[in-house]
Amino acid sequence: MGKGEHKDIKELPNKRITGRRLWMFRFVALTIIPVLLFILLELVLRVAGYGFPANAMSRYEENGRVFYCDNVKFCWRFFPKEIAREFNPFKISASKSEGSYRIFVLGASAAQGEPDGAFGFGRFLKVMLQDKYPGVNFEVIIAATAAINSHVVLEITRLPAHMEQVRSFHRYHRICP
Repeated sequence: MGKGEHKDIKELPNKRITGRRLWMFRFVALTIIPVLLFILLELVLRVAGYGFPANAMSRYEENGRVFYCDNVKFCWRFFPKEIAREFNPFKISASKSEGSYRIFVLGASAAQGEPDGAFGFGRFLKVMLQDKYPGVNFEVIIAATAAINSHVVLEITRLPAHMEQVRSFHRYHRICP
């Protein structure tokens, strides 16, 4: 190497990032890059098939018709798998038949009819409605499970987009000393 071709490190210009460029770098490093990494992680996990459906209802097809049924893995989000609660099994057609009414009963153990679902509020409601209006078809779907609170009931209300609006009435029964 000839003389003068090799620069000393001390002779290199010392440029510091300041002002707006420094704040832009900090913003990108602390927000944009982590968000992109989480999006990439989510895509990799979805492609790999990791996880389980977290909706209260699962969609499936049977003989060319679309149905929704209870998702037995729904409560895995809120309980350990070993003690996770389940809905009483139900299956409904994705398209409601003409002239029928679909009623969703949401809630905890009282709505489910714990310990025996045959004595739940939804079963009584269906019998009372059929008795009062014999020519009308009522579909009463009991989407309730024991040991949950209103936050879980809110998640149950996230039904498929094409289903009707759901009104939820959740009440706690407490005995105070």
